[in-house]
Amino acid sequence: MWFKNLTIYKLRSLTDSALLLSAALEKNALGEHLSGEHERVGWVSPRNDGELVYKAKSSQSNLSQFLLTLAISSKVLPSSVVNLATAEAAEKQAEAQGFSLGRKAMKALKERIISELLPRAFINVKRVNVWIDAEHGLLAIDTTSTSIADLVLKFLIKTEKFDIQSLRTKLSAQATMTSWIEHDESPSAFTIDQDAKLVAQNGSKATVKYSHQSLGGDAQAHISVGKQCVELALTWQSKVSFVLTSAMTIKRIKPLDILQEGKEQSGDTQERFDSDFFLMTSELASLISDLTEALGGAPDHK
Repeated sequence: MWFKNLTIYKLRSLTDSALLLSAALEKNALGEHLSGEHERVGWVSPRNDGELVYKAKSSQSNLSQFLLTLAISSKVLPSSVVNLATAEAAEKQAEAQGFSLGRKAMKALKERIISELLPRAFINVKRVNVWIDAEHGLLAIDTTSTSIADLVLKFLIKTEKFDIQSLRTKLSAQATMTSWIEHDESPSAFTIDQDAKLVAQNGSKATVKYSHQSLGGDAQAHISVGKQCVELALTWQSKVSFVLTSAMTIKRIKPLDILQEGKEQSGDTQERFDSDFFLMTSELASLISDLTEALGGAPDHK
């Protein structure tokens, strides 16, 4: 159940009680679509067991790791279906009244058709997982989309008075990644892989992408004429590969085989979930700590 992406925040003022957190989430749990409603957003059970909060102990302390899931439920009406139904209704109305419908009438008719079709529309549910690390004061959302992250934050703040701030480091991720390639030096605990994206900083926004190829002299030549690295593939401790972006988001997370070595495979679904979540949170918390350090550490608070 590993997250594929991480949009990371610092978190303060967090209750360690799953009951209190669950009660707060319940106020904004996902409900049934109302008549004519296109979209609903709300909290659902991460493990489909009725519990809105999954809680596990941290590997290093008695503080907890939480998993929450925000669901975005949308009614989907294919445009081809709407257009066909609208055209058929418009044709019948035109025959009945003896003249074609104007633009405003067609718009009103289409809106009526959509309203009539919505109760029978296909429902698509997008689930967004949220990891809260009470030990390290971190909150991570499994997305790289700014709009999705903002929606999750909106519902978190709406649910509980969280003090949430973006994860910041002393050094810019973009400038630091560029320096790593330029000097062919990977930071401690990390190795540089063979995927990267370089973008010119002038008005042209010229872009060079590398995929499964060395980032040696050619990439350094592009940097020498002003391009900066905005995405860089890295591997941490030979355990987890990922891509770091200039916005400090992490994407394409992939646990490597070494993490599975010696791990007992349980046939019980719940035990497997517990084991996977424990492993993921333990390793990703350490990865985030090492990455923060590689980027100069957290800024000094004045």
